[in-house]
Amino acid sequence: MIGLREVLNRVAADYSNVDGGAGQEVLELASTDIDPVAVPVGWMVRPSRRIGQFTHTPWLGFFNPDETTDPKVGLYVCWIFEPDMKNVVISIQQGTESLTKVARGQTTVPAQLRSDAQVLRNALEPRILNGLTGPISFGLGARQVRYAAGSIAHRRFDTTDLPPEGDLLKIHQRFCYLLGEVIAARDTTLHRAPGTLNQSVPAAGQDANGPLEHFKPKSSEDYLVHLATASARRTRRHEAMVNEYSRWAAERGWTVASPHPVDLRLRRGEVAAEGSVAWTNAIMFEAKVVRRGNATQAVREAIGQLATYPFVVIPEEARGTIRTAALFSESVGDLWVGVLERELGIATVWWEDGHWMGGDLAQSMGLALPAPAD
Repeated sequence: MIGLREVLNRVAADYSNVDGGAGQEVLELASTDIDPVAVPVGWMVRPSRRIGQFTHTPWLGFFNPDETTDPKVGLYVCWIFEPDMKNVVISIQQGTESLTKVARGQTTVPAQLRSDAQVLRNALEPRILNGLTGPISFGLGARQVRYAAGSIAHRRFDTTDLPPEGDLLKIHQRFCYLLGEVIAARDTTLHRAPGTLNQSVPAAGQDANGPLEHFKPKSSEDYLVHLATASARRTRRHEAMVNEYSRWAAERGWTVASPHPVDLRLRRGEVAAEGSVAWTNAIMFEAKVVRRGNATQAVREAIGQLATYPFVVIPEEARGTIRTAALFSESVGDLWVGVLERELGIATVWWEDGHWMGGDLAQSMGLALPAPAD
């Protein structure tokens, strides 16, 4: 595992645009082994790589897969080094390459990127951008000019005087949160004023309607048939979160399954068959990505689905043995943990500081680590 500050320090010291050098190796290492505290659950980390030649401005990008996993399109958080390696910038970055394919001439692209960036800044509350704007430059190369033009918000740091790891992570996490605000502003702008922006929403960010929207089931069988045949779209981040927790649980001796439409089923011991045998004494999970800090919506949705599934998924003879749990992409707060665990008996697990934390009930069931003390 490698810390964010160490990544930035080592790239600044060892990167060469001639051969990438040890700095490129550090970027590659960071894409898989960076401290998980720096990576929101379900996100991807990608480094700059050689395209013909190594870039003068290496970067490390953090991608919410529900928006994009491709630096050519969409919005993402990126640490970009200036050509002399003396400074590094963290930025909410617009993908620029896709725009070059539709723009009328290469020289129009920076202007279009700057225009989109300003529209999005104007759509945000000023307090959100406090201290995060101003002139920015990555050099005079065509790609570097586009990087600067495509930055929506940024902070610049001297690589010889980086903040301590803890402070650097807080700044980084602020930008990860800010990305959600910018994406929401972008989507609202495109909905209210189509054509205002030159960029479009990447395919990964287009939110499909839920499979049960406007659907009133007459029976549990009707519900199951509709859900099985509907074009249900679980987001990429949701799937990644479930997969990451599944690996964590399996390493601790749980037998893990994902029987549709339930997100996750955990059980001790081998499961040789489906039906009531597989569900007896199992733990049924509903997983929710908390979007833009809206814990209330995520909790309500989890409660509703956990209350419904026993009547449409679980064999009747196993229902009395089932326990329930909710999995969240971030903390939902003490109030909601209390409601879920103490009032409703739903064990509550969430991702925090690179670990799966949980309430007292979740901890007692072996589903999570203790939450850090304040």
